[in-house]
Amino acid sequence: MKEISIIIPCLNEERQINKCLNSLNFKYIRNKCEIILVDGKSTDNTVCKARGLIDKCLIVSPDRSNQLMAGASIASGSVFVFLHADTILSKENIDEISSKGDAFKWGFFNLKFDVMTYKNKFLSYLINLRSRVLDICTGDQCMVMNKDIFDEIGGFPDIRLMEDLEICSNLKKINKPYIFKTCVETSSRRWHANGFLMTIFKMHFLKVLYYLGTNTRVLQRLYK
Repeated sequence: MKEISIIIPCLNEERQINKCLNSLNFKYIRNKCEIILVDGKSTDNTVCKARGLIDKCLIVSPDRSNQLMAGASIASGSVFVFLHADTILSKENIDEISSKGDAFKWGFFNLKFDVMTYKNKFLSYLINLRSRVLDICTGDQCMVMNKDIFDEIGGFPDIRLMEDLEICSNLKKINKPYIFKTCVETSSRRWHANGFLMTIFKMHFLKVLYYLGTNTRVLQRLYK
């Protein structure tokens, strides 16, 4: 049985998935980790491109919380790593996860962007600072948790959006997160496509609505 299960939810990620999976396709990593792809019924070639680079593949309804739970249900590792398809996990990241031992409960990484402009450096600084102060993270920061604590809280909540913030709220009631020393690299494509300031405004607007109790189905429609 492999120590670590890396669970990757995806939907129409044919442009990104090979970069993500190729970063994991080394004997050292594959000896430690099983790689589980959970596809949300992609209409492109995501699954075809992933074949040969993964250990298990599920195709389920396109709902990230549902995809994450489906992946966890077939995972055999004692540690779950929830990785977005546009985020890169390195050997150094895997080494740090492996080094934590049985006492580890949950945690996440600081992030950096694949294109480090001044704006992106400032944004990554703010995201990482918020995470340290509030003990929460977003999915881009690669959430890691022991299987036992995942089971104890019942996994990800059955909501359409903000599942990462909700599970962090549940986890930190049990244990303070560990913030890994190494960084993961994530794509800045969303910020470039939608505009830097507009994306910041949209994300914060959605979070305000979420904390005000807005139904996550509504938030999901606004997010798209």
